Amino acid sequence: MQPAVNEKQSEPRFTTDWMSRFTGTWREVLAPLIGRQHTALEVGCFEGRSACWFLDNVLTHPQSRLICVDPFEIPACDRGDPALIEMYAGLEERFVRNIDALGHTHKVLLRKGESSRVLPTLERGSLSFAYVDGSHLAWDVLTDAVLCWPLVRSGGILLFDDYPYDRTPANGPPLKPAVGIDAFLSTFEGQYTVLVKGWQVIIQKT
Repeated sequence: MQPAVNEKQSEPRFTTDWMSRFTGTWREVLAPLIGRQHTALEVGCFEGRSACWFLDNVLTHPQSRLICVDPFEIPACDRGDPALIEMYAGLEERFVRNIDALGHTHKVLLRKGESSRVLPTLERGSLSFAYVDGSHLAWDVLTDAVLCWPLVRSGGILLFDDYPYDRTPANGPPLKPAVGIDAFLSTFEGQYTVLVKGWQVIIQKT
């Protein structure tokens, strides 16, 4: 895995903010990790806003690393939406510039590609936490969760975003992360403790 590299810019440039309302919860749940050496994973990175927050506030040890997995492609179901096409234009370049602008290039291991292909290549038990925020298709969410589970160490944290999200695109199947998340929770019952269950679901591996 190679660190993301790009030219320096003075300030990050984010066009969206879907995560700031969760940072208080993240700070509380991930507090034991702050300042210590850890490896974490983010599935679905978009512009890098949440990645930068984790690096600024949790993965503060100089040897900590964040593995970022994203194909940086507009989902097939949204390819007919001009607004979303514009939003995804140049996405990978924005992500890399934002990581670089905040001085985190050396801490980010960027793995561009589908999570179903990348996650099986990662080391089992190597992660202190994993944040699943990629595809919103139920079967993709379930697949990401199942593939992440053996990567997270005992006592580690698995975070899911958009639990109650429910949208049916014009050109694709319904987007219902809760269906995949609930299937995962049912299947792995007894192997975790639920810490948060609302718009996000956060569990700790036992």
